Amino acid sequence: MLLQQVKQMPASQILNGKTYQPRLEVMRVRQNFVAPYRKYRFLFIDKQDLKTRRHFVKRLENVSTSWPQGTYYLKLSNGLVFARFDVSERGKVKKLYETSPATSKPYPIWEWFN
Repeated sequence: MLLQQVKQMPASQILNGKTYQPRLEVMRVRQNFVAPYRKYRFLFIDKQDLKTRRHFVKRLENVSTSWPQGTYYLKLSNGLVFARFDVSERGKVKKLYETSPATSKPYPIWEWFN
């Protein structure tokens, strides 16, 4: 049943000039490479989770309680990084990056916050 719901979801939508995608791939940053986080491959986000930074961080903390410490990012299906964040002990989001350290461009998640 979940597979049918995933197939029915649109790949990507543009709402008010902002990119929205309900299914984001979770990537874990390691010392020498980046790899998909196999224990929690996809994160599903509602539009209400994107209202404010606090709502988004709360959603991340609800799912990341058992994740190891480190840096993670959420990737869109077109390969762009939607958001990057650091997880500390017990799944607390300690930092939500505003700009990319490699390109100095802002992440698309910041377009959503009021």
